[in-house]
Amino acid sequence: MENNNQEVVAPYTHNLQAYLYWQWEGDEYIKAFFDSYNKLANQQVDDFNSLNLPNYFTKTGLWLDYVAKNIYGMDRKQVLYANNLVRSGLNTVDPNEIEPNAAKVIKVSKAHSMTDEEFKKIIQWNFYKADGFTFTIPYLKRRVIRFLNICPNNDIDINNISIIPKDRIFYIKVLNGLSNSTFMQLLQDAIINNLINLPFMYKFILESE
Repeated sequence: MENNNQEVVAPYTHNLQAYLYWQWEGDEYIKAFFDSYNKLANQQVDDFNSLNLPNYFTKTGLWLDYVAKNIYGMDRKQVLYANNLVRSGLNTVDPNEIEPNAAKVIKVSKAHSMTDEEFKKIIQWNFYKADGFTFTIPYLKRRVIRFLNICPNNDIDINNISIIPKDRIFYIKVLNGLSNSTFMQLLQDAIINNLINLPFMYKFILESE
């Protein structure tokens, strides 16, 4: 049982100071130097703390790229798309383009640069720790819902996601209108491009109702 009478330890707020050796305490010039040094040092610490570097949600542009690279070890990568268009049969293409009963495969590929909001979604998926570190169905559902939704107050209903594993393939179906999320395509592309952390021994297919 939790003990509600435990003493609460106040956070440590004392600023470490540089002190003179006692032999120099009577020298007003050296003392003024140390006082100025301590004042500037404390101001620098306060300014650095006010940046709140780990909070990537408050960063944008190159500032977000700097924090992502130097704290989380992530680069803003391009999302690649690749589709194979198969043209075959009569009356499907212009005359003399391909031989009768033959087929022609055309690969169409393009790249999409992630916006700040999309990049933050990728970082959040890979580094959010409140879901734990064990891969389970509820864990995956929470990750998907948090990616697709803003989730005010961390209000997550795992019934909005249906996951069916079969033959080492996880079929993820988004339900109840959550598939209308503006991040649906990004999640699908992030899975294909291996931009988010998922067990490598499984395949994941994202579907909507």
